Amino acid sequence: MLSKRNKTLPSEVQDPVKKESKQDGISPECKLWVLGNYEYSQGGLVLVKEILEHCAEDKENFSKQLSCRSLGCIMKDVFRDKVRLVQRGPRGSIQRAYLNLQRIKKKQEESDVLPGSSSIFSVLPTINVPNGWHYIKDGTDQVSFIRYESWEFSQQRGITELRVKQTSPQEITLQAKAHGCSVDLKTGLGLEEILSKLPMERHISLATQFIENSHICLGFQLSDCDSVMTMLPHVTGVFQSIAEGEGLIECKQVFAQNCLVLTGPSKICHNCSHLQTVDANRRKRKANQAIVHPACNKRFMTRHDVECQLKREQMARRNAEKREMYWHEKFDNEAIVVEDEDQQDLLKMSGAI
Repeated sequence: MLSKRNKTLPSEVQDPVKKESKQDGISPECKLWVLGNYEYSQGGLVLVKEILEHCAEDKENFSKQLSCRSLGCIMKDVFRDKVRLVQRGPRGSIQRAYLNLQRIKKKQEESDVLPGSSSIFSVLPTINVPNGWHYIKDGTDQVSFIRYESWEFSQQRGITELRVKQTSPQEITLQAKAHGCSVDLKTGLGLEEILSKLPMERHISLATQFIENSHICLGFQLSDCDSVMTMLPHVTGVFQSIAEGEGLIECKQVFAQNCLVLTGPSKICHNCSHLQTVDANRRKRKANQAIVHPACNKRFMTRHDVECQLKREQMARRNAEKREMYWHEKFDNEAIVVEDEDQQDLLKMSGAI
């Protein structure tokens, strides 16, 4: 539920936050577990009850609690319209099931590396990656899996990268990168518990499938003349779509520096959504504030506010000089000149002497 403070935000700011709040029950770990245990199969049928029981039994590799609601959101996000929720069984004992879905048969666990080798390059031929991905070898202990995107950011072709680095013979790190931001899949998204117990080739294959079935965070849009009104670290650049049939669409996009890169259908991660909310709150306060307080320290003002403040101070000095000149002229023109003797009489009459 949104707080009272968020209720006053514009609708264009509230929508991403609402979408993210609807996905609070879906963790990346749940999504990865579904990808690692179930796959699309035409004509297949798996009961919802069986999936939940399977999740409850698999406590060794998966400790999260999967609910029916979370499972439905994950199925819709991963398999789109290929897998449908249906009802099967006789009247009185109808059960819900997913059509065109089957459980992946577990193979005998293989060692993390091929016999006689401890290099990540030895398992590359056995790694199954989705279509459109290819890998580049970086040095002796690092491989980058790359997928080209249909957009440009800051005049650079957009790519989604999975950087795999081997830190020990049986341990690797996974880092997802896009539009100048990066996130560690294990520590940043909480996937270490599942991935660390898999063989190296399965480890990498499942990570690429997870990225393939996730949405890339696109941040939020700014108008050409605006800038982000927050001190939170962020990345700003021109976003341009180069997809066929859409034409050239340019806009100014903003991402949080700690962007999670991967997100759900809302296409904006929690950190970028928080940055957008903070920016919207500051814009609203500035719009409702008539002028900056004269005693406000100029270090905390924007350039526009400082210029306006200096103009007001300059105008106040000019008005003070004009008022002084006006009263001097008024006195010279309208004051009555009296003799000294008359002046003494007036002072005596007024009781000043």
